[in-house]
Amino acid sequence: MSFAEVYQGLQTGVVNGAENPYSNIYSQKMHEVQKYITESNHGLLDYMLITNTQFWEACRPTCAASWRASSRKSPRWLTRRPKS
Repeated sequence: MSFAEVYQGLQTGVVNGAENPYSNIYSQKMHEVQKYITESNHGLLDYMLITNTQFWEACRPTCAASWRASSRKSPRWLTRRPKS
């Protein structure tokens, strides 16, 4: 089934589950038609913070510092071990 058909498939019962990151579940509103979620931590989805020099240099120092701090914390948060 194509990704574009998943919402309708869940809604009509053609499929009874889908594997997606939370960002897709929310942006595609799958939470409206998918009653349960199992968090398996079976994969890693990376995101990158990318800006151009003009934007970065125009940021307030406190804003840039916050992004730097968050970027340093993210790898530790993403690789944390779930409690058994």
